[in-house]
Amino acid sequence: MVDHHSGTWTLHQRDGRVLADLVVTGGDFPWLNARVDPREGLAEVRPLFAKELRLLDGIDEDVES
Repeated sequence: MVDHHSGTWTLHQRDGRVLADLVVTGGDFPWLNARVDPREGLAEVRPLFAKELRLLDGIDEDVES
């Protein structure tokens, strides 16, 4: 049995490069909380994560999107 609520996960780019280590600090099923330890290359994709958060912040107001 794998304990997905502990340990370290990794965020990879399609080319296999590791962009960040995600150190799991806890969670509430099905969500996990993690500390992000950035590696080289994460800054390039950080705007994508910022855009996703902006979209999620308004998800209840704009149900069509």
